[in-house]
Formats: sequence, structure tokens, C-alpha cells
Amino acid sequence: MKHLKDHKTTYWKHLGFALMLSFRLLVLSMAGVIHAIIPYIFQKTVTSGVKDLDNLFEEHVGNYGGTK
Repeated sequence: MKHLKDHKTTYWKHLGFALMLSFRLLVLSMAGVIHAIIPYIFQKTVTSGVKDLDNLFEEHVGNYGGTK
């Protein structure tokens, strides 16, 4: 697969990273919905979670040969 070769990874590593990322995005999405309804909880959860994911992508972009 071209996508995997472009990112210099295996199917299994890609699967694990994509599933982990999807799960974290799902959790952040649920926290965002709850925060929208009840603003005094999860006040910084989504913001800090997105920053963490950005840092995670920064680490993997170099390792997987992507560009930024």
C-alpha cells in the first residue's frame, strides 16, 4: 500500500496508531459535548487533549516521513 510506504510503517503499527487516535478523539468529543451542556466541567480537557494530539502528530510526522 502506497500510504503505508509513504509513512514508512507497517499495517499493524498504522492500525494501532489509527485506533488509538480514533479512541482519543472520541473521548475528547464526548468531553466537548458534556462541556457544552455543563460548562463548569471539562473546562480544559478538550484544549489540552488537542494540544497533546498535536504533539503526538509532531513526533510521528518525523518518524513516518510526513511533511508539515
